[in-house]
Amino acid sequence: METVVYASLADKVAWISGGASGIGRATALRMAKSRSKIVVADMDDALGAETVRSIEENGGSAVFAKTNVLDDESVKASIAKAVEHFGGLDVVVNSAGRTSTDDYDDFERNVDMFLLGTWRAMRASLPILQRTGGGSLINIASIAGLTGSIGPAGYGPSKHGVIGATKDAALKYAKDGIRANVVCPGYIETPMTKPFQPTPEESDALIKEKLRVPMARWGQADEVAAVITFVASDQAAFITGQAIVVDGGLTAR
Repeated sequence: METVVYASLADKVAWISGGASGIGRATALRMAKSRSKIVVADMDDALGAETVRSIEENGGSAVFAKTNVLDDESVKASIAKAVEHFGGLDVVVNSAGRTSTDDYDDFERNVDMFLLGTWRAMRASLPILQRTGGGSLINIASIAGLTGSIGPAGYGPSKHGVIGATKDAALKYAKDGIRANVVCPGYIETPMTKPFQPTPEESDALIKEKLRVPMARWGQADEVAAVITFVASDQAAFITGQAIVVDGGLTAR
């Protein structure tokens, strides 16, 4: 896919949770091509360092900040590092998440990870964006936040909550020059969806026969990252409070 370079993102500081893999990593790489300064906020030191190295080898600027979205102090320290290292904060992308399955407290674990983890970053970053004149907040939800979900307990409700929290933020902070949007991916090939792809045959059958995705294929992380990068840019200057679906037509049924 062609990479669009957005001049408005040059020298903007982007903090990306989950930035070491999947959609977060793809977003970090894409935004770096528009010369944004990237903070890779993640728990994985090795993958985080590799993402930073990849950005720097292509002439970009990035730093790794070890971040546990389950811990309020860790999130606050990570965002503070973005401001300290690069001198500001302009874009916040909440993409971190690891699904809990087969435990008695899956509901609580998934809500803590996907909803409260997103909220912790919103709570830490929004006052900074207010003080510095605005910016773009982009939360990653899921089509499970728009429909019912038969996935792990708490996953769907947490994604519904992310959409609601984003819309609330859009209304509350519009006067401060802050745009808040949410991107809702469908079935995307990432490390988190590998369990759904045990073999190429089973993977293909899931998409084409069971789910009947109209485009008849898995989405790619870079395709979601392209939408996130656009929403972060000034090309999307009048877009706020929206849930933008990237799902190959699945929810159009």
